[in-house]
Amino acid sequence: MQLALFHTEGSNCIKADIYSTAGYDVLLNLICFKEIQQSITVPSNLFEQGIAHVVFNFLSFPIEKYSINAIENNVTVTSEIQVIPCMEKDSKYLTDDLTKTTNVEDTTVEVDMSQEEVERGEVFVLDFSDKKLITIGNGDLLYSGGGNRYLPTTDGLLIKQTEESGSINDKYSPNILGTIWKIEPSATNYFSGWDYNSDLITEASTTVQKGLTATTLAQAAKFNSIMWVDTKSTEELVNGNYCFSILIKANRLCSAELGTVEYVSGNRTFTKLKDVSISTDYSMIYVEGEFTNPTFGIQVKCTDQTKLFTFMPQIENGHTPTSRILSGLSRVQDSLSCSVYGLNNIPEYGGYVEVGFTSERDSSNNNCLIDWRNSSGEGVFIYQEQDTNSIVAVVGDVTVRSESIELKEGDEFTVKVDWDDEGVTLTVNETQYDITSTPFSSEWELPSSVLIGRTETEGYDFLCGDINSVRFGQ
Repeated sequence: MQLALFHTEGSNCIKADIYSTAGYDVLLNLICFKEIQQSITVPSNLFEQGIAHVVFNFLSFPIEKYSINAIENNVTVTSEIQVIPCMEKDSKYLTDDLTKTTNVEDTTVEVDMSQEEVERGEVFVLDFSDKKLITIGNGDLLYSGGGNRYLPTTDGLLIKQTEESGSINDKYSPNILGTIWKIEPSATNYFSGWDYNSDLITEASTTVQKGLTATTLAQAAKFNSIMWVDTKSTEELVNGNYCFSILIKANRLCSAELGTVEYVSGNRTFTKLKDVSISTDYSMIYVEGEFTNPTFGIQVKCTDQTKLFTFMPQIENGHTPTSRILSGLSRVQDSLSCSVYGLNNIPEYGGYVEVGFTSERDSSNNNCLIDWRNSSGEGVFIYQEQDTNSIVAVVGDVTVRSESIELKEGDEFTVKVDWDDEGVTLTVNETQYDITSTPFSSEWELPSSVLIGRTETEGYDFLCGDINSVRFGQ
């Protein structure tokens, strides 16, 4: 493998020409200040006659600060960056000693005037509904995780994320699958099947969407009674906090109970934990708590012949339902972060961070929204506090809390934190909370990496919801 690198004076990009006939994928790393700023994997099928081309755009630092290496089959190759003088307007060709003459066409960049509507001061915007993801500014977005689960689209379809994603651009990434972005911890679905009275209940399947079916459990005859279905016990469940959840509907509106079940000498004992309603459209019902080898049950009070449609049942560790995991398999935790360039003045002069998300739960558990702190714990930290249900913003040595806010499933929230030499302001949707008497201390440096919807600090959980947008400004 050979590597040739070119930079045209006055531009903010580097062109990389890769030469290989080995048939392996090639990983390119753009390095600046001894840190990887961008990484691109070039699949082997993109090489034409042994040549592939990659362009790194939107460089924020002097060209001499950059280097690029190429890794193929565990072999690393580097090359010097050849700086090419700016050419006359009538020049049409660039020539180097490795490639054939390359046609360089004059181009005209059309400015999107809609950017005039962008909030003044925005320097970096992540929009997870846009395929570009980074819609304003320069930086990198890193993602990995998931696998063995279904992710929803904005249209309500479920798309199978078959394997763990390794980047925003691989075929298992939510961006490529066209699904909603979720930030969730690792989990295993321990559900292994249903137990029920087979003399009174029949089992069948019904299609929910192409390739996905629900299990239909129906009373064999019309009678007034209690219809019950239980999850099968499994030896994998030990003492701990578990959440049982299921998408379910019925042929009529039903009053139901969720609880745990214990079998002693063949006798079933049901302990009710929660009253729920089952509608004629699929909706999520769940129960969570500290359990010992739990077996969960659903009891429906039948006044007429009843049919239950059970879809994607799940038993997992934790306090809240998460994305639907294939039975008996595990999902890797979602890891989402960005490296933002051009925000060096934020600590000194002030700025803001804004995160938009959709809640996936009805309670809080010290769920992290943004962690932008250095190794000393200085910077910006936004989370929901478990004890108070408040949104908390920590900027340097200043802490601002909202009132208690109930995060209901499906509710959208926008949380913005502004700071300057006069103080810190926290805004949750349209409600503001200010500390103006205690200006923040700016004697700290923000790291280049921002953790989104997660933190590495113990005692805090993942967002456990949908990430919609992240905005930075100064």
